Amino acid sequence: MGKLVNFLLGAVTGALVAGVVVTLFAPSSGIELQDQVKAYMHNMQDEVKSAREMRRRELEEQLAKLRQS
Repeated sequence: MGKLVNFLLGAVTGALVAGVVVTLFAPSSGIELQDQVKAYMHNMQDEVKSAREMRRRELEEQLAKLRQS
């Protein structure tokens, strides 16, 4: 049990240190970085919605064909 706790503590500490280092050496300011992340997330959401709708239509067409058979 002690090894697991030590591993988790090390992982959390490493993640915190990495976050601080990335923040300090980021090429953009905090606001610019937030805007970039928001834009990226909106684009990803749009792509996922589009893919979901396309797949839904495909499955509905397949279901309709199966019902006709």
